[in-house]
Amino acid sequence: MAYEIRHTRRVQFHETDAAGIIFFANYFKWMDEMEGEFFRSLNLPGPLVDHWGATGKYNYDWTVVKATCEYKKIVVFDDVIETHVWVKRKGTKSLTFTFSFSKNGEEVARGEKIDCCTSGLGDAHKGIPLPDYIAQRIEQAPWETAEAGR
Repeated sequence: MAYEIRHTRRVQFHETDAAGIIFFANYFKWMDEMEGEFFRSLNLPGPLVDHWGATGKYNYDWTVVKATCEYKKIVVFDDVIETHVWVKRKGTKSLTFTFSFSKNGEEVARGEKIDCCTSGLGDAHKGIPLPDYIAQRIEQAPWETAEAGR
């Protein structure tokens, strides 16, 4: 079972503002990318699942319930950023991911994203239990489990 991955990337020019500092909303894009990489690393369908059922294989999607990011240090064009993502909480219907962004070993930002597994369209859209084949392959990070027990 898996609970974390790491990825390194370089800040691109188009991700910065006029002052050359990363535009704040790009951290949310990076969180989405890393969540997709986490699912991909497990050979699981990512957060953008075919909820229309055209393939007949998947009949759910992931709905973002909450997303936050705290900015601690300035990041600029061409900086190399390491992202560490882990499962903070695995619920019966949701996954909470924590994202730590670091430059030269120092945390520059920290984000959190809660995704609920959902099904249905319009007013029928509702939370559903995590499919077994996903729940069986993902676990809560052991340090988060230890914190929850205190």
